[in-house]
Amino acid sequence: MYGITIAGHRTDLIVKPFLYSNVKVVKTIVIISDENPEANRTAASASDVLREYGVETEIVKTDNIFNFQKIFFIAKRILREKGKPDWVNVTAGPGIAIAALVTVFPQSNLIYFKEGTLSSEVISVEIENIIKGFGKIEKLIPLLEYIENEGYVEFKRLSFQFEPISKATLSRMLSLLKDSGLIDSRGAGRGGQRKEYYISTLGKYILS
Repeated sequence: MYGITIAGHRTDLIVKPFLYSNVKVVKTIVIISDENPEANRTAASASDVLREYGVETEIVKTDNIFNFQKIFFIAKRILREKGKPDWVNVTAGPGIAIAALVTVFPQSNLIYFKEGTLSSEVISVEIENIIKGFGKIEKLIPLLEYIENEGYVEFKRLSFQFEPISKATLSRMLSLLKDSGLIDSRGAGRGGQRKEYYISTLGKYILS
């Protein structure tokens, strides 16, 4: 069992996702780094911290972490040697390197650290489900855009805004967006506590 991540410039973005309860515990974390001094320090620091939790790290070096093809082939080699990782951390490192990992490991979980002013959390979604569901999700872009523009919005207001869509269909649409990690909700919707939907970091990225 192993996870894989890119070494960026922040140690916490490698370490924090591992510490959350919804992330599958692994024995080894593979850190892909290059010769950038800051990335090297990040990888070494993350290794020291993770060792305290009984997690081994394997640092894999490349000469250019911004080269899609090189990261792609490194990931392919890791796949041959270790099999697919339990999860891919997409919080740390440049986007082009993350894109290469997601391309090579479509059947792994994707995790990312969501840093908030009041609380922080780690989102975990299945990459394969995102790929399969994206055709459906494209049709839900107007709903996603509305939620982003409103900030926080209740089901009742969404139901009114998107008439004549039935409440059951709207509920399924919201579940798909939430399962794909594009929106989240706050409040239980019970006992007078309002349940509101809001766009996630990943959802904002999709719309940007």
